[in-house]
Amino acid sequence: MYVQLLLLYTGVYSLDAVRSTPFLSSFFKDAFNCTILAFTLNTAAYTTEIFSGAIKATPRWRTRTARAFGMSGWTLYRCIILPSALRRALPAYSNEVILMLHATTLARLPLCLIS
Repeated sequence: MYVQLLLLYTGVYSLDAVRSTPFLSSFFKDAFNCTILAFTLNTAAYTTEIFSGAIKATPRWRTRTARAFGMSGWTLYRCIILPSALRRALPAYSNEVILMLHATTLARLPLCLIS
């Protein structure tokens, strides 16, 4: 997380394409915008991995049984796969939320380096 913050604070603004575009230049000058972008990208990546792993971990016998009973793809997903995946993903996702709360302390350090 620290490396991501530093790359967004210093690395992106050093690119000529970013400096020459008025919107991007004003966006990446503000350290708060860089922090929000870094946290959003980090959380989105981890959340995607958590939920995709939980969906892939659904036992095949559950989906085969549901198909044997004649469930369509959407009904199978809504009634079998999603509830099962959410039960598996909730502990890992709550850990991710706690880790992001801890990571907010990292946002103060690069802000001090820029000023």
